[in-house]
Amino acid sequence: MHEHPNAWDPEYLGITLLHEEAKQLEGVLPRLFGYHLAIIGDSLFSPYAKSSLIQHRVLVTRQDAYADSCTLVRGQYNQLPIASESLDVVLLPHTLETVKQPESVLRDAVRVLRPNGYLIITGANPYSWIGVRYELERTFNRGSVANRWPSVKECEKWCTWLDMEVDRVDYFHMCLPLLKSTKFGKKPPLSNSLSLQYGGYMVLAVKREAGVTPIRASWNRRKASIGTEVPIS
Repeated sequence: MHEHPNAWDPEYLGITLLHEEAKQLEGVLPRLFGYHLAIIGDSLFSPYAKSSLIQHRVLVTRQDAYADSCTLVRGQYNQLPIASESLDVVLLPHTLETVKQPESVLRDAVRVLRPNGYLIITGANPYSWIGVRYELERTFNRGSVANRWPSVKECEKWCTWLDMEVDRVDYFHMCLPLLKSTKFGKKPPLSNSLSLQYGGYMVLAVKREAGVTPIRASWNRRKASIGTEVPIS
């Protein structure tokens, strides 16, 4: 059976997109505080943890690998070997693109988060030219085992179902030269959230305590400081 290139394969997505994704996380991770952080996904993304001020970091992956800046833990993404409500930050870098049931992976990621903990999802925009190319190859290659790439809207919907409040959404990696009138890094307007010119996205969501009604964050809201330290029980 012919295997389609992995969603996180740098040769497929492009080194530039992954570098810009790392820069995007460098602007967010230092502002999320706590004691425990987990990256759930391929070991390729373990260096992302270097941007965080959190000292205890683990990488949960499905195979033996070298984990830079993290303690390696082997496990299934939808059955994490981690206690419930024990993490302050969970990062899913292109993880939802590599599984058949992304909702179940997201559900277990939320399970291990403490109240007021943060979930970060990064992915390739399925409506960009990269995503269109991928979907065409996936569609016409009948023997492919590749998964469909979830969109930002789907991630937001799943987060809402799981009582997560989406704090911000960022697009990055301009990939259509004719549309360079929009400055790099600036979010597309809400009405243009399927923006073709951006190859990648990042969703930041907060786990709210039971009984608290989530209030959707303003599209352009920026926090000077995000998160609070939660003492270990």
